[in-house]
Amino acid sequence: IVDEDVHRAERIEHRRDQFLNLPTWNRWQDVVARVKLAVAQRPGQGSALVPDVLKGLPIERLHMAPWDVSSTAIRTDAAGGRVILDRVSAPVARYIAEHGLYRAAQPL
Repeated sequence: IVDEDVHRAERIEHRRDQFLNLPTWNRWQDVVARVKLAVAQRPGQGSALVPDVLKGLPIERLHMAPWDVSSTAIRTDAAGGRVILDRVSAPVARYIAEHGLYRAAQPL
């Protein structure tokens, strides 16, 4: 979620695999009640069946060229202090760095 105001998201962009996992999120119903979901197809992913609980949700399908990037790899690289600007925009990289996202918690 990246916007000029990161704390006030009007739309959450997801790849299709995360959309299908949405019911496993904590309080996912609260999320979909507050934002419009935008879903992009992951390269090489077939048309997986949508769980009944997700059918009928208002979503925006993103029609864009496939971009084969792993969010897990981005988080791992960010946690290790490695460059992620080749996979995320400058504002996203800055937000991750400024807030210490994905870094191991420091002992007290």
